Amino acid sequence: MDAYILDGVYTPRGRAPKGALKDLSPTKLGAYVLQKLAERVGLESGEVHDVLLGVVTQTREQGANLAKTATMVAGW
Repeated sequence: MDAYILDGVYTPRGRAPKGALKDLSPTKLGAYVLQKLAERVGLESGEVHDVLLGVVTQTREQGANLAKTATMVAGW
């Protein structure tokens, strides 16, 4: 099996717990990124076998399997 990296994206970073992103869950942000990446590169979600997401400072919800939950929220 071959592996391909199609694209990459940086997401915004805010100040916890009072920053501008305080009401946006990491899972929803990850799902949004996945949906936009799929649109940008013309990819169907069924063509994706693995998703890797990196988190710089894991706290609370970010400590879980963010890639898995984000793909579920994105409808993949």
